[in-house]
Amino acid sequence: AKMRFLRAHYHLLCPVASGEARASVGWEDCRAARLSTSEEVQCPICLVAPAAAPQVASCGHILCLPCALRLHAAAVDEERVCKCPVCADALHVSELRTVLLVSVGEVRAGGVATFRRLPLPAPRRRGGPPPPKVYADVSSVPALVCGTVSEVRCFASALDAPLSQLRAAEAALVLPTPATQPATLPATPPATLPATLPSTPSSALPSPVAGAPPLAAGDLAATMQLEAEEELRYVRLAIEELSRRLTAWAAPPEAEEHKRREERNSRSPRVSGSGVSESEGEGEGE
Repeated sequence: AKMRFLRAHYHLLCPVASGEARASVGWEDCRAARLSTSEEVQCPICLVAPAAAPQVASCGHILCLPCALRLHAAAVDEERVCKCPVCADALHVSELRTVLLVSVGEVRAGGVATFRRLPLPAPRRRGGPPPPKVYADVSSVPALVCGTVSEVRCFASALDAPLSQLRAAEAALVLPTPATQPATLPATPPATLPATLPSTPSSALPSPVAGAPPLAAGDLAATMQLEAEEELRYVRLAIEELSRRLTAWAAPPEAEEHKRREERNSRSPRVSGSGVSESEGEGEGE
């Protein structure tokens, strides 16, 4: 059901299959996906649009890579299963795929729509689906409609935009050191200051919450600095994750095929001595 949903909404990009063509395409076979949309994609966690280094989970929902890593780290610290914030499906970092967002114009009544003839598929092989179209690079893949699977030889360009976006966010979050901060603030000319400040009646001031200590300016600055450092940490972890993918993609195809086979076997139910699969036992315990 998940793959039917993903194939109905995304253009899936897979590496070139070694040996014979795949009988079917699973999520573990995909490296990236493309989504044609007329709306900005908003992260359901930070509510930023467009999402930073957008990733699509195996459930089909899109979120920022730093937000996904933070969500997964919080679940690990609390010893619980990490779940998608939209559908509560299990979310694994290893199952996240980079999604390339293609902006398309919204077609309205009375407007003009441009259609493109899709390339004819290769002849169907006996006992299996037709082999997908093979492209040299992600940038050479045309913006096809959803429900399409294409094979790509080189995926490095798929991470150029996400890495540039994350490095720009990292540069914006790096706090200036005391050596780079100005010694004194520039003085404001007296002419720009009003002669007298308007007085505010005491009845218009907000009443303090009973029992709540006042928040000092120093505490507020310290809290904001901690939040910026936490955000910077996960931005850097996101850069490491994408760099790790580039290194893994540069490995020989045989090694990657072996890794995908192990990942597929790890997701399959395992039968214990009592005859109950471990996945079912975990579900009953929850």
